Amino acid sequence: MGSNHKGGGINDFGVIFNIKNDGTEFTKVHDFDSINGKRPYSKFLELNGKLWGMTVEGGTENAGVIFTINLDGTGFSKLMDLNQENGKSPFANSLSLHDGKIWGALVRGGESSGGVLFNMNPDGTEFTKVYQFENAEGRSPRGSLLEHNSKLWGYASGGGAFGDGVIFTIDLDGSNYSVMHNFSEENGENPWGELTLHNDQFWGTTVNGGSEDRGTVFRINVDGTGFTKVADLGYLFGGHPFYGSLLVVESPLSYQNEALDHRQIIYPNPASNYFNLTDRYNVESIFLTNLQGKLIKEYKHYNEQSFPLEDVSNGVYLLFEGSENSQKFIGEIIVNK
Repeated sequence: MGSNHKGGGINDFGVIFNIKNDGTEFTKVHDFDSINGKRPYSKFLELNGKLWGMTVEGGTENAGVIFTINLDGTGFSKLMDLNQENGKSPFANSLSLHDGKIWGALVRGGESSGGVLFNMNPDGTEFTKVYQFENAEGRSPRGSLLEHNSKLWGYASGGGAFGDGVIFTIDLDGSNYSVMHNFSEENGENPWGELTLHNDQFWGTTVNGGSEDRGTVFRINVDGTGFTKVADLGYLFGGHPFYGSLLVVESPLSYQNEALDHRQIIYPNPASNYFNLTDRYNVESIFLTNLQGKLIKEYKHYNEQSFPLEDVSNGVYLLFEGSENSQKFIGEIIVNK
């Protein structure tokens, strides 16, 4: 089952739908309206035969609602209207279950209008503001909370020491809120989405910052030490990852594997002042990037026999072919002068 936040439906405020696993029988099961919420912008939490969710807008104060719906698409119920005092606008935030409580984050509202962490009972009662964000220790929490070693980990996309967001933890009883990392321009700004736990490290992304201001990929140890920027997102590899999380797969994709079936051959390689390709006549552009994806040189509509490297420093680089909107990896090239 899924939802559409951009609008649509009979009121143009979004819908809830379901579809079979084979992609057939798409069915709309609920149309949002203003009083019962509009623009659902979060993943569902499945609990006790129901799906739990939130909307960004709508409700009595147009600040969003918390709702449930049965797994068969019946029985939509608004549990709570969000507001300025308790927190509002769960923009790309999701509910999660921890230690018998449903937890969530609200981007705005609270005493300082910096957002709120809350929990409530699984029957929808006893909504409790657990933590209210102030700018110095983060503001505007995003995504859902991740539990590890009796603590909840999460992001705030703004505030902190540099105003660029933080990684935080809080105990399951709602005490001991702590900032584990302050983001900054060089290592990434404005984390969204969700953390991913892998090999005793949390992995994640930022929307902005890094060498090209298109975001970064990072990791941090589960004890809060060892923050490392793993990669700068950039022109060729894409950037500004607003939603979702990183996915751990058993065999990571590699550029080298993709290149095995490619007809292009780079020669000489290693190269010093130039390189050649076996097929260069039907390509709009050739892109040379560093290993982090930063564009070093573009050969656009290049018809000479060789591709010059006089202004390229020694190192390992990546070559792509295509256009600004679509590139295919060719292979690695070593420049050694």
